Amino acid sequence: MAQDLTLLRYRPAVPSDAEEVASVTRAANAEYRGRYDVSALFDPSAQDLADLRRGGGQVAETAGVLVGAVRYVRGADGSASLRRLAVAPACRRRGVGGGLVREAERMLIEVRVGRVTLATVAEVRDLDAFYQDLGYRPTGTEWVARRGFTPRYWTKDLEPTRAPSPSEVPG
Repeated sequence: MAQDLTLLRYRPAVPSDAEEVASVTRAANAEYRGRYDVSALFDPSAQDLADLRRGGGQVAETAGVLVGAVRYVRGADGSASLRRLAVAPACRRRGVGGGLVREAERMLIEVRVGRVTLATVAEVRDLDAFYQDLGYRPTGTEWVARRGFTPRYWTKDLEPTRAPSPSEVPG
């Protein structure tokens, strides 16, 4: 059953969100268990907390229930890396993921980040169109035999003026 998103709001993630973020991440990636060795997606609590303490992130919630999250870590070179975008299965394909990415970009522009990078599992082809629609461009791939998948790397240069708010861009 689809989650009611009429009260959807985005806010900065805080370290106390780590357990809920981990729970959403596990649920969002459950379909990949057994297909790829992306173990960090199945037991992410410690890494999520570390990401939230070192960098930050955004969460999406509706009626007090966390339904999506993305983490980011800023680099010393003025860039940032988006990590572990996750949307609860009941909220997929309804704009939550795109809204999280756009809100993260807006926050990163405010702190003068000029470029965002991320990595996806190349075998999950739906992600290509999703990130291309958000303005990201693929920069390469690398086969990781021990994990059984190919990371695809993406980048996007951020406009210093402003990023669109989640409601300005369909997605």
